Amino acid sequence: MLRFNSGRNAGERSDAISVLSLSTISITEEANRFALPEAMVRAQEDDEISCWVYFMLIIRMRRSQLNAWKYFLETVPSRKKRLPLAIVSAA
Repeated sequence: MLRFNSGRNAGERSDAISVLSLSTISITEEANRFALPEAMVRAQEDDEISCWVYFMLIIRMRRSQLNAWKYFLETVPSRKKRLPLAIVSAA
């Protein structure tokens, strides 16, 4: 399971999201599929939201997971009532 949302403050979470942006994660793992949007919903600070936008723009996808990522990205806008608008726009 991803641990990018366990930081005590927005700065620590932003650092973790930045590192996550450079990783290849498995969206087919159920825990990751649920952890990503939940962490995005909790983003409050502008820096943290900016990190999520960056993540959404440069996601590293394994070829075998393209369909799963496509589905994930298509469902992000349906959460627009809870997610910051910048994150929804990036999706």
